[in-house]
Amino acid sequence: MTGNDITDTAASSTNYAISILNALSDANYLANNRFSSTPGTATINDAGTSTVYSGQPTAENGGKLTNRTANDIAAFSVQTAGGVSVMTVDTTNSEVEVGGAIIASGAINGLTVSSGTISGGTWNGTAISGAYGGTGQTTTAVGDLLIGAAGNTWNKLTIGGNGTCLTSNGTTASWGSCGGGSSSLQGAYDSDADGGNAIIALTATDGGILLQDAATPLGTAFAVQSNGGTATYFSASSTGVVMQDSAGNSGLLFDSTTSELRVYENVASPTRYAKVYYDTATNTAVFGASSGATQIGTPGTGGDINLSLTGTAVDKLNATKTFTSAAAYSGSDFNFSRNLTGTTYALTGNLMKIEDTSTFTGGSSSPNLLYINQNNTGATGNLILARTGGAADKFKVDVAGNMTTAGTATVGGNVSIAAGASYTGAGAVTVSSAVNTNLSLQASGTGRLVIGTSDAVGTLLVLDEKTGTSDPIGTPGAMYYNSGLDKFRCYEGTAWIDCISLVTSIHIVKGATENVASSTVLQDDDDLQFTIPAGETWVFEFRLLVSNNNDAGPDWKSAVLATGASSCEVVLSGSEPAGAAFPQVETTDCTTPGELVNSTILASATAYNVYMQGAVTAGASATTVKLQWTQNTSDPTNQSVLAGSYLIAQKTGSTK
Repeated sequence: MTGNDITDTAASSTNYAISILNALSDANYLANNRFSSTPGTATINDAGTSTVYSGQPTAENGGKLTNRTANDIAAFSVQTAGGVSVMTVDTTNSEVEVGGAIIASGAINGLTVSSGTISGGTWNGTAISGAYGGTGQTTTAVGDLLIGAAGNTWNKLTIGGNGTCLTSNGTTASWGSCGGGSSSLQGAYDSDADGGNAIIALTATDGGILLQDAATPLGTAFAVQSNGGTATYFSASSTGVVMQDSAGNSGLLFDSTTSELRVYENVASPTRYAKVYYDTATNTAVFGASSGATQIGTPGTGGDINLSLTGTAVDKLNATKTFTSAAAYSGSDFNFSRNLTGTTYALTGNLMKIEDTSTFTGGSSSPNLLYINQNNTGATGNLILARTGGAADKFKVDVAGNMTTAGTATVGGNVSIAAGASYTGAGAVTVSSAVNTNLSLQASGTGRLVIGTSDAVGTLLVLDEKTGTSDPIGTPGAMYYNSGLDKFRCYEGTAWIDCISLVTSIHIVKGATENVASSTVLQDDDDLQFTIPAGETWVFEFRLLVSNNNDAGPDWKSAVLATGASSCEVVLSGSEPAGAAFPQVETTDCTTPGELVNSTILASATAYNVYMQGAVTAGASATTVKLQWTQNTSDPTNQSVLAGSYLIAQKTGSTK
């Protein structure tokens, strides 16, 4: 269209819809036309007040795009009626500017758009709500989920705890304990439709099923209950695992506190149980009862109970009892009992059999089949005690090695009695030979045959007693007691004679000094005493060396004791440390006895002499004559009878 002027006749003289002026040679539609020959007057308007196209500078085919290009021909502008540019187009640089934003080469103000794809730029703006396709969220974290909410909005659900599952309550979703659905135990059970058992099958690549308790347990972690939950058959908690019956009585319990596996008694509210555990302190597996006895095997059930060791040479079968007693204890710790009813049948066999069935080829075998060791060297009692009826001792060996037997000990071989061995018992020991044969007791080499031992009590050697007054057939060195004659008889040379009648004098020397301090009670001298036969009269003299250790306090008190004497007379004399004569004192009482005192002895470091001379007649039985002495006044300084003091005694009428 060239050389035309299109005018909206309804418009005013200044408001044209289209005005095309000054046609040019270009034949294109609306091309090569000047809008106006007057600069700035070419307009395209809607005959209203808003200018659509106006104010172009004088130029052909357009005006200058200020600050974008110097080419007036290659640019045009769309402005408001007030001359404000709304959009400018620069065909030289392929740019469009709208409201200050530059659209150039597929980029809009830094936002790259190519073939409908936005590939560059930075988005900055407020959150887009769900109604416009947005989320309404401005921040996010790892694991967050968007959950739809009312009013076309989205809520953000942060990630749940370890092991929790996303669940629904029918209104919204949340994290919680896993359950429901075909992947849970309940789901597996509910989804099983064949009437059989529900199965959860594990694979070779996946792990098993773990039930993890809370960091702070609140109660039972797992339980199997009756229908309705009235009884719990099996439960697991932080304190252990329990298996019980329908009445709620525990049958099997694992106690996590003590690490014990317990099997309870079959009663209501059981308290007693068998326990199995491993004792790490002793590296020992333990099986026992909480109270009462521990039994291996069931009464009335046949079959052997075998305890076998098939390991290494150091393996042993041990039975040990360990406890701390709070009172006297006399129990039997390890018991083997046989309780048989024989009726008309004989009961024989062995209650306990100890047998060594070892074999060897090139070596030797010498084991102890029964080894008893009392490791407490201070203990008393017996190593072996055999009884009948629970009270009558038949055989025993005590910790000292002494053996006692209530019956006859039959020995097929020799009996060897070691040096220092002894017999202790309440009854007599009978050693017999065959009829009319000698019984020989011999000491080896230069040793002696000793009966008894040296002590303060004395051991009696009792010879055979023959009734009647006649003597048996004799041999030199023989001795016996004739009760008809009331005499010991000795065979000397070729005849029997009275043994005691041969002893007519006694001489005893004190071997060690003897002391008494802080006492006025008469005491027997350790050495100076002698025995006389019944009816005999003996004279005696005690010659003593005495020291008061330079202390005048003790003085002197003495007596002669002969409890079986029919009569006696004793005189005390001597010499004091300064040489003064001892005042003589006499008594005829040897049974109470009468005290003989000197209360004026001076202090001296030198010993003084004490003489006690007298005679005594034995009564109907033999009597022992004893020297007794002590301090007359109690004093902490020793009163001493010195070694070397002596006794001389002689039977009256004797010349020896």
